[in-house]
Amino acid sequence: MIKKIILTILFLPIIFSHSFAEEIGFELKLEKNKVPPGKQVYLEAVFPANKDISIPEIPFIEGLDIRYARTDKESPAGVLKYIYRIAVMKEGVFKIGPVEFDHGGDRYISNTVYLSVERIELPAPGDAGQTGASFDISKHIFLVLDSPKSNVFVNEKVPVVLRLYSDWLDVENIVFSQKPRENLIAKKFDDRTVNTIEKGGIKYVVLEYRSYIYAATPGQYDLEPIDVKFDVAKVKPPSGGSPAETLNQNIQEYDEFIGQGSSRTVELSTKPFSVTVAALPQPEQPESFTGAVGNFTFNMTADPTSVKEGDTVGIKISIGGEGNFDTVGMPKIVEVEGLRVYEPKSVRDKNSVSFDLEARVLSYDVREIPAVTFSFFNPDAAEYRSITKGPIPITIQGEPDRKRSALEGEAKKTVEINIVGLKSLPGRLSRSNMYYYRSKLFASLAVFPILLIIASLVIEKRIKFLSDNPDYAALITSARKARYGLVRSQRLINPGDHKPFYGAVFDTLQQYLGGRSLIPSAGVTAIVLDELSRFEIDPEVLRRVKNIFSECYLARYTSATFTKEEMQKTMEEMRYVINELNKKRFCK
Repeated sequence: MIKKIILTILFLPIIFSHSFAEEIGFELKLEKNKVPPGKQVYLEAVFPANKDISIPEIPFIEGLDIRYARTDKESPAGVLKYIYRIAVMKEGVFKIGPVEFDHGGDRYISNTVYLSVERIELPAPGDAGQTGASFDISKHIFLVLDSPKSNVFVNEKVPVVLRLYSDWLDVENIVFSQKPRENLIAKKFDDRTVNTIEKGGIKYVVLEYRSYIYAATPGQYDLEPIDVKFDVAKVKPPSGGSPAETLNQNIQEYDEFIGQGSSRTVELSTKPFSVTVAALPQPEQPESFTGAVGNFTFNMTADPTSVKEGDTVGIKISIGGEGNFDTVGMPKIVEVEGLRVYEPKSVRDKNSVSFDLEARVLSYDVREIPAVTFSFFNPDAAEYRSITKGPIPITIQGEPDRKRSALEGEAKKTVEINIVGLKSLPGRLSRSNMYYYRSKLFASLAVFPILLIIASLVIEKRIKFLSDNPDYAALITSARKARYGLVRSQRLINPGDHKPFYGAVFDTLQQYLGGRSLIPSAGVTAIVLDELSRFEIDPEVLRRVKNIFSECYLARYTSATFTKEEMQKTMEEMRYVINELNKKRFCK
């Protein structure tokens, strides 16, 4: 009887906690239930407004990137809304929910929603009874490829301009693709400019993209058509009830063309483009020619020009102008005895290239930095041209003093030889009281074997300790690799090209977690992070790790763009989680 009373008393807190706990439901709502791959959709978590609920975490779902976006402060009275952004990365039907969590002693459980991600098959123009069948998009949105030359020389830079004309404002998600052509180098289109023109009473937005091509060998080349894929979206009316902004009075035609969806994907291609490439003339080619084709400027400077024997002189060679800078090489510097020239460092951009190098003065006989000749082929004039800079005079400091010291030394030596007489006996051949064991060198050599033995014992003990403590060994190795990965990722921050940065972040975190948890690094993905819960990782740290993985997936598999601030924030998050995980013991 007493035993039953004791058990009842022990279980009273549990009984009361369950009796007072409340199961509260909240609602998940999707903005859309069906979207194509690469698009975004918003998810709402709706709670009663009288509940003080922190932002709940939506469990990770492979193929979706779900992250908190904002709190809807304009939601109706009695309702609290948390809004999440979902970026979809592959096709399929995704189940979201039920989401369950405990808060303030209550249990919260949501409903389940389903998101279907599939490509929307659009009706082909001309199909009877289909939306937009009579609307010829090529008359409203079209491409123009322009190039000033079709007959060029080898390595001559041929500008190419691609213009996308549209009489509709909402053209988005523009993607270029072009098949490679052997021996024909085509650069990516960039330097976009936007203009508005009027032609035949119709207003057009003109998106202009610039690039260039060149051929490494002579011949006849056909530039493959450039494919442009984009979405034509329905007009987005501004807030405040004002009418939607359009270029022309054609909103009804585009609504019919797009149909029931919010946008419609269109693919256009340019017309084929041919170019004839001639070889460079050989008989007139100068020896200093290294392959540069264009119309260039050339300059050379040296600093300092007053040095001592053994000092270095900095030489800067700058090449500007117009032409194909991909083929500009370092002009040859003539070898001079007593002057050692080291390998240059080059800095290239679209309109210039510079070479920074050092020359060490090894002799007082060096009087100048030799002249340098830069030769190039000017395709407009169809002739070779050469520009020579230098020589640049230099002064060697201390040369007169050296000669005077040498003469004084010879005179002193002669005087001493004339004055000092010859001894009849050689005298003592060593100092008296000379004991080697009293010298510091002897003592150092005697202690060295002892230090070597101590070092060997320490290393052996260290190796045994690491083999007996795999978690600590994994921590040391993984932390060292993580430090290198953090430095490498920081250097790759570039808003213009975010994929290398997020690739480095993904590799760093993957290798670190794999090394710490003693599982293959390639097997560490966001979907298996829940298995790491056996190591009792702080849920907040685990959530941040999942967010970093999600950002990496979003950057690598979608067309989303990231700012420098967002990349820097990712770096701070990765430093935080690695620092926190370094304090954690993984292996039990």
